[in-house]
Amino acid sequence: KDKKEKKEKKEKKEKKEKKDKADKEHKDKDKKDKKDKKEKKEKKNKENAPQANPAAAPPAASLPQGIPQQQEVPQQAPPPQTSKDGKVKKDKKDKKEKKDKKEKKQKVGEAAPGQPAVADEDFWRDLTGDATEAVAPPKEAVPEDTAAADPVDQLLAEVEADAPPEEQPVQPEVDFAAAAAQEAEEAQLEIDPTRPRSLELSEEQVELLQANGLELLALLRRIAFDANVELEGNELKLSSSQPGSARRAELCARALLASRANEAVELRVLLESGEGGIVGLAEADLLEVPASAAGSVDPKDLQSLGDVVAAFLRQKEPVKPKPVLTGKQLQLSNTLGLSVGQAIEVRYDLNWFHATVTGFTEHDTVCVQWLGGGDAELPAVDVRAATSAPPKLPADSGPLLLIGDRRPRLSARLRAAVLAERRAVGVGAASNVRNRGEQSLAESLLGLRVEEPQEDEVFENFAVISLDVPSEAASGAGLRQLGKVGKASEAVVEVLPGGRRAIVGGDNDERRRARCLLTTVLPKVGPYGDIPEVPEDLEDCCSHVCVPSSAVNAVREVLQQAEEETGCLVLWLPPGTKAPRRRRSGVQEPTFAPGTAVEAQYRGSWFGAVVVDATGPMVQLTWDYNSSNGEVKLSEVRLPGSTAAPSSSAGGRRGQWLRDARVLVLVGSERGRLRCALRAMAASEGACPGLWTGGGEALLEAEQELRDGHPEDVVTCGFQVVELSNGKGLDYLWLKSPDGVAAMRAVELAAPCALQLAGGNKAQQLLLAGQDLDRERAKEYLTWAHDSRKGWARNPAGLRAGGSLSVMDADMREDVLVGLLPESQAAVLTLDYVQQIERETSCLLVFDSGGGTVLETGMRRLLVCGSGDLQRTRAAALARQTPRPLGNSAHSEQGVTEAARAPGATAATTPQPMQGVQQKSDPWLVLQTMSWPENINSWGQLQKKIWAGHPRLKAGWIRVMSKSKREEYYLRLSDKSTTFDINQVLQ
Repeated sequence: KDKKEKKEKKEKKEKKEKKDKADKEHKDKDKKDKKDKKEKKEKKNKENAPQANPAAAPPAASLPQGIPQQQEVPQQAPPPQTSKDGKVKKDKKDKKEKKDKKEKKQKVGEAAPGQPAVADEDFWRDLTGDATEAVAPPKEAVPEDTAAADPVDQLLAEVEADAPPEEQPVQPEVDFAAAAAQEAEEAQLEIDPTRPRSLELSEEQVELLQANGLELLALLRRIAFDANVELEGNELKLSSSQPGSARRAELCARALLASRANEAVELRVLLESGEGGIVGLAEADLLEVPASAAGSVDPKDLQSLGDVVAAFLRQKEPVKPKPVLTGKQLQLSNTLGLSVGQAIEVRYDLNWFHATVTGFTEHDTVCVQWLGGGDAELPAVDVRAATSAPPKLPADSGPLLLIGDRRPRLSARLRAAVLAERRAVGVGAASNVRNRGEQSLAESLLGLRVEEPQEDEVFENFAVISLDVPSEAASGAGLRQLGKVGKASEAVVEVLPGGRRAIVGGDNDERRRARCLLTTVLPKVGPYGDIPEVPEDLEDCCSHVCVPSSAVNAVREVLQQAEEETGCLVLWLPPGTKAPRRRRSGVQEPTFAPGTAVEAQYRGSWFGAVVVDATGPMVQLTWDYNSSNGEVKLSEVRLPGSTAAPSSSAGGRRGQWLRDARVLVLVGSERGRLRCALRAMAASEGACPGLWTGGGEALLEAEQELRDGHPEDVVTCGFQVVELSNGKGLDYLWLKSPDGVAAMRAVELAAPCALQLAGGNKAQQLLLAGQDLDRERAKEYLTWAHDSRKGWARNPAGLRAGGSLSVMDADMREDVLVGLLPESQAAVLTLDYVQQIERETSCLLVFDSGGGTVLETGMRRLLVCGSGDLQRTRAAALARQTPRPLGNSAHSEQGVTEAARAPGATAATTPQPMQGVQQKSDPWLVLQTMSWPENINSWGQLQKKIWAGHPRLKAGWIRVMSKSKREEYYLRLSDKSTTFDINQVLQ
């Protein structure tokens, strides 16, 4: 402990001595600089001083009596004591000290000869006592001091009179006209609608546009669809024959890059909002985010709402007029290699700070302006050219630019307005409790009126409205369904803080559906999703599915996840409600007239009763044994003497299931409702085998159920059942595995076609619903995924081997993109990464053996399946890249290291490298920089250093380098077995 303390004290002492030494050197340097400046100035003054002329003798008449007349002498410089111009010049500091001394003497009562001792009005006012006439006595009234004048004071007075006046700083001439002309030129180039544009990009920006399969570059091209966007090296070229398109593409590109860097787009001329959008810019909007909501909106997060780009705008700083430099100032500028307006770094204390050159002086100093404000004049040795770009102020408020298609742009605009209000409410700048007729912050930003919209506004094709949300919908069961209204109605819905008001955007039908759900349906939703009836406004966006009572619980469990995946809102009608437009061919409903004697079931036994009412699914009757009233299901009533319930003679068990069925209501898009309905029917099959797959009439009624009872010419949707086995064709057990389920979800999006497994203890079936062509593609895609991926983990070549799949006509199909990958790229393409690509692009990716084509050595064939050209292209590009997390282009943001700051200054730091995917190391070269590992433990500890960026191995395996073969092999720690085949050990 003592040694440690001594060591710490020694280090502190050395550190202090080092700092003191640096401070001393800095002070000595300053003193030397001041001394040099002083000597140069004195030398200059001496050179510029005028030559002393011989003093002319005054005429004799002007001399006082008693003084002898001066004799004429040769012209020569007068002695210092008598010549005014030849007096010895005193240092300014000395003169100031003598002047202060004189003033001090005057304060204590020492007056100069011929001057009053006190000449202060306050003194005479106090002395006379009259505030109105208290004035200092005239000079003649004050008796002169007859005492002899102090020779020191006389000398000081002479020095002050003889000292030349101090030089006033000369303001440099400034070229204001050039600055104004530069601003005008920049503005003209910025708003020119026909000029082609180009952007010089940094290496980080180029990598950002090319990341994730050119994701951002593809987004830019989709939004700027009417412009040519080409990336050539570090230059992004934008051109178009249509006026304004190139300008819009440039703004889109700058906004895209600025949002990733948390910066603002700086413009010389700020954009202005007009009727229908931004003046002079198509398909773009502005939203003013107030300072009270600063930091609430992250522009890059708004991209998740669709093809939209967002960024904050900021006006450029005015062009600072450049001073007209003198010859010496220009020489200093050339010597230092600096110019006015250049970004520099300035040393303050021991740190360097960002600044800008504002001018040069005659005494070899540089005028600078600190980043953030504040001016200074510093020696040239403390100034250097900037080694890094100065940090930019973060963009978190102000005008927000939105460019993109109408619907995603509207979604982003509404989301930003609501986020701004939430932040304002959180910091206390706004309240979530409003009186009736009071406008919220979000409504103010969007320009919405509080009063009810007029009729023409309500029926406008595409508009935004705000409406009150009933309290029942903002609490309880309605609150759980509130967040699903947007997807179910296909409108843009944002609920304001407090949940009592919502903003709805979209076309007339979408707004109508959203309004109905918010104001009519949600306030009446029960705890289990029950509603009394389906409103008329939702008839065009809802489907009905009959679910047997015994399968309701199973269906509820399945649909909890289906709601999130399909975007549907799941509701239930009351028990006994019949689904509309249903005509059961194999199910005959029994009828009992009032007063009919029947037998009804009670606790498993049959008892006599008389029918009171049998119009619904429940029969009201009076029991014979005690004349009490009761109510039983229709399936539990039969005629006296019958051996079974009517269900036995009217379709058996299937008829009984459908008569007692609950009606499931699905609200959402047509494709989402189809997928959700198929899952509900498949779940019903588990509890009621053969309900929809029993063949014959069951299949026909299944199609009718998927069409919600509509005829085929109104809703075109087919239904198909594929029998599965565990050994031939599609393997039921593999389809139920996680890999099989993921493949089915990918096929659903790629085909597109609804798929779902169904089966009880005996039947194992695959249900398909959709168009005929879509169903055929879905079966093909699923078979390809099954043949390519089944058993891939046991294959030495892994996933890239393609299993037993060989597609002969892949090159001729329009829905398949064929790509060839080198073995090194295919080896790192894991199943997890493939599934990520499938989810991002709605495509299916499978390897095959070549389809009869002989592949070059070291190449693998990848098939990208899907119905969209853009999706297939992007999926292929992602597959060729090094695996990385998708969904976000994560790049590190350059931070600024905090240091000791001068007032108004910002510390300058070197930009930090971007944090991207780690590059693969060369193991042999890395091993040459270290001692060779001696044992297994050493190899294990150096895995990450030697093989940085290489694919991960299975648990329990490590890499080892063979020194003789210069080739790596793989060692299993459990039994010390080795192999040179990487396919056996990849994770």
